[in-house]
Amino acid sequence: MHLSRYLLRPLSAAIGKQLEHYSQFQPSSLSIQQYLDFGRTGNVTSSYIFLKKELLVRLANIMQEIALLPPELLRMSSCRLVNDWYKESFTDLLRYEQAPPEKQFMDRNAGYALYFSFNDELQKVLKRHSHVVETMAEGLIELKDAHGIDIASERSIQYFLDRFYINRISIRMLMNQH
Repeated sequence: MHLSRYLLRPLSAAIGKQLEHYSQFQPSSLSIQQYLDFGRTGNVTSSYIFLKKELLVRLANIMQEIALLPPELLRMSSCRLVNDWYKESFTDLLRYEQAPPEKQFMDRNAGYALYFSFNDELQKVLKRHSHVVETMAEGLIELKDAHGIDIASERSIQYFLDRFYINRISIRMLMNQH
C-alpha cells in the first residue's frame, strides 16, 4: 500500500481516496450474451449510468495492480508513462461520477452538457490508451536491458500482464459499445 501511495502521490488527496474506494470493488462480470442483449435493447442513458461507475472500478483495479509491479519496472520511463495515462483517464472520468444522465445537467466549467461530453471523454481515453501495449512492452525491454529479469519477477510480471491486457480489452469493449 505504501508503494501505491507513492506512485499515486501526484494525485490529489480527494482523487487518491476515490481511487482507493473504487479499487475495493470487483468489476462486473459480463458475458458475450449480455453484450449482445444490450446491443439490441440497451440505450445510451443506461449505458452511461453503468459505465460512469464501471470504468472507474476497472481503472482503479488495474492502477492498484500496476503499483504492485517490481520497483525496477515501475521506474522505467515507459511504465511510468502507462501509469500516468491511467491516472489521467481515472481523473477525467471521475468528473462524471455524480453527473446525472439528464441532458440539462451542465458543467459550469466546460459550458456544455456533461451527458454529451462523456462520449468525447471516452474517445480521448481510447486515443490516449491506443499505444499501451507497445509502451508497456518498451518498459519490459528497458527493464531487461537495464537490470535483467529473474524467474520470480518474470512470473509476477507475466501474471500482471495477463490481467492487465484482459482488463484493457474489456474496458475498450465497453467504451466501444457505448
